[in-house]
Amino acid sequence: MSRTRTDVLLEGWKMASHSAQRPEAPPARATSRAALPLGLVAAAALVILGLVVGSRMLSSGPGPALPAVGASAAAATASPAPTAAPSAVVARPTPAATGKPSAGSGAPSAADIAAAKAFIETYTSNLQHGKTTNAWRMLANREQLKYPSNAQWAVERYQFFQGVKNYAVTANPKDVQPIAAWLTGTNGATIDMSHAVLVEVRYTGVPGPADWDLYIVNKTADGLEIYSVR
Repeated sequence: MSRTRTDVLLEGWKMASHSAQRPEAPPARATSRAALPLGLVAAAALVILGLVVGSRMLSSGPGPALPAVGASAAAATASPAPTAAPSAVVARPTPAATGKPSAGSGAPSAADIAAAKAFIETYTSNLQHGKTTNAWRMLANREQLKYPSNAQWAVERYQFFQGVKNYAVTANPKDVQPIAAWLTGTNGATIDMSHAVLVEVRYTGVPGPADWDLYIVNKTADGLEIYSVR
């Protein structure tokens, strides 16, 4: 009876097993008890590899390429850069003058100018003749607040007019700035610019620069009032 290849392999295996010597101690296992034998793991890996290769060979073509892990499914639309908003221009308020002109418009009339000049002539005459109480009453209330007291103001004016020999009164003088430039001397009063008049008094016998005074004569509902602005 002819022997098959399988019989030959089995017979060779038996002869090799009888001739092999048993080791005195079994070799240490390469893996822990919980791990699978290395041969079984290698065989399983070969089987899986063969299945993968076979499935790719039987496939009609390469499969679709998968996106990389973490790649976005759709391309992100680029957002336009934010446009910087124009900075707001803050207008700085113009500091108000101490004197506040009223809403009245226009220029003082000839009657206003004549009345203002006559009013200052009376005021200056009172001071020259020592009538300081009468002169004090012609001052505006805010003008009186400039001085510590009526008595102190009266003493100063009386002493000044001791040296005055003569004086000249000029309404709307041309040798000084316009009335609007002198409003800061009105102590925050409201001035009726449609009737107010600038009046200058020049003195003789008094050394400069104290040889002249400048007044604003303001028209109110109660009459005229004086502000010394120089």
